[in-house]
Amino acid sequence: MADPQNRTLERPEAERVELERLQPQPRGLPAITGKKMLDRVHVAITVELGRANITVKALRQLRHGQILALEQRVGEPLTIYANGEKLAYGEVVAAGQDHYGVRVTALVEDIDSASDSAE
Repeated sequence: MADPQNRTLERPEAERVELERLQPQPRGLPAITGKKMLDRVHVAITVELGRANITVKALRQLRHGQILALEQRVGEPLTIYANGEKLAYGEVVAAGQDHYGVRVTALVEDIDSASDSAE
């Protein structure tokens, strides 16, 4: 062991390890690929309608039927998030008779690359 006053560390000795050789997968059997695994991962999509800052007093006074005004203006694109990361912008649409939907109007990377080329 190294002297604590000297503060030098001993290096552990490296050992050679023999690993089992991988065998090719027989034809006809399904192989799990990275893409197939990723395609099964669930992503939480969130659409932000708008935000508001109010005092605790105003929050405590909220009652059924009251309207809470948001900073988002009517007609402005809504922000779409995937697992909390900004993904795209969109607009509200009716998806069937009783569901809301969001039409994607721009991807964040498209907007980023357009502003990069404008500079």
